Amino acid sequence: MPRNRLITNVANASPAADMVPPLCAMDAVVVIRNGDDTRRVSVNSFAKGPGRSVLEKSDLVTRIDIPRWRDGAFHHFCKLGFRDAQIIAVCSLAISIDFEGD
Repeated sequence: MPRNRLITNVANASPAADMVPPLCAMDAVVVIRNGDDTRRVSVNSFAKGPGRSVLEKSDLVTRIDIPRWRDGAFHHFCKLGFRDAQIIAVCSLAISIDFEGD
């Protein structure tokens, strides 16, 4: 997915955004700029409801920081129940599991 499309997908706070579940599972952070000020918000805290986010009037999402995958971690994304008329899934699931020790 092109980078600008990923940012738009998250910034719109759409409940149908495919990339939000994996980004949440991986503890990604949205970087927001307003003039010279920059703040970082967890993807988990970014959306406040369908189409509503923490963005203020002059805010701009400049990037999404995704932590490096940890050795021994398991990540999986599944998009279920495709609708005939749309590519929107009925349900999406993302999981990230860290294994420690043996």
